[in-house]
Amino acid sequence: MTTKRMRHFNIPLLQITVSAMKDGLKSMKTEYKKLNIDKIEDLQDQMEDMLEMNNEIQEAMSRQYDTPDYVDEADLEAELAMLSDELGELDTGGSYLDDALNAPGVPTAEPHKPTAARFRSRGLKYFSQSPTNSDLSNIGAIDHYHL
Repeated sequence: MTTKRMRHFNIPLLQITVSAMKDGLKSMKTEYKKLNIDKIEDLQDQMEDMLEMNNEIQEAMSRQYDTPDYVDEADLEAELAMLSDELGELDTGGSYLDDALNAPGVPTAEPHKPTAARFRSRGLKYFSQSPTNSDLSNIGAIDHYHL
């Protein structure tokens, strides 16, 4: 009995699924008609050419000049130790990071908001809101901007 109910319940779901598949197929056909496979292949060919050109440029830029084919690791270690000794003689006891670590911190306080008194003390007009055209024309300093 429950199997019959399940089948009866599944029939509308199957109909909805089939209808959605038909609509999807119709949409796909419409969208695929807008695509041109030749243009896509041309685009792919152009991309491939660009990648090849990029590889050629990278190869040209990575050439080494006057570098011996054989480099002795022991020689490199000795040269590094010598440079380390030279830098040790020049060391003044501080680290190059000391200046960065001792730099002043980022301000945490809010900046002072301008007040009407501060503006007036400097001979300036204070606007609590954005000035209107008439306010600006009364100032006289910017009449020629036609705001």
